[in-house]
Amino acid sequence: MNNWASRLIGWLAGLGAIAAMFYKSKAATEKAKRKAEKAEYADERADRAEQSADTYQKINTERAKLHKKQQEEIIANEQKNAAGDRDHFDNSWH
Repeated sequence: MNNWASRLIGWLAGLGAIAAMFYKSKAATEKAKRKAEKAEYADERADRAEQSADTYQKINTERAKLHKKQQEEIIANEQKNAAGDRDHFDNSWH
């Protein structure tokens, strides 16, 4: 009887060890999967941030060009008005 009980305890201990290894490896796999998903999400966030920065840079560049063009037009209009040109729409002199 003692031999039978020790064999049963040995088998149960072995099954317990196998189950522990299985669940430990499953938990490690899940942990690695979560870590990979976090890394992928961080990459996506970085890509979106870079894209936003590029968009804002383009907007600011175009805004600076527009501002420069407006300043040039203002200067050109002031020079035109200072020269006393005739307005072709209402035929008046400036």
